[in-house]
Amino acid sequence: ALYGAFIQNNLARVHSARGYQLICDLIRRLDPINPRLAARIGKQAQILHRLPEKLKLDYKEKLSILLSEGNLSDDTYEVIKNALDG
Repeated sequence: ALYGAFIQNNLARVHSARGYQLICDLIRRLDPINPRLAARIGKQAQILHRLPEKLKLDYKEKLSILLSEGNLSDDTYEVIKNALDG
């Protein structure tokens, strides 16, 4: 809940290289414990198409690394993959 509130209420801090790394690390840690919550946090990545190019590329890189690790639940994988493809 704390991370979710941070992500939703501190967009200026989240939209940075460190913020995107925080989101990916959170998804990585939460997915084995609570895949639904990890997928819900991953839905935040659906904003990729609205980001400035530099931020978009940075976020895509971090999300691609997360996907390439190959250990996400099906739901979380689908949410992240759709964000990258969309």
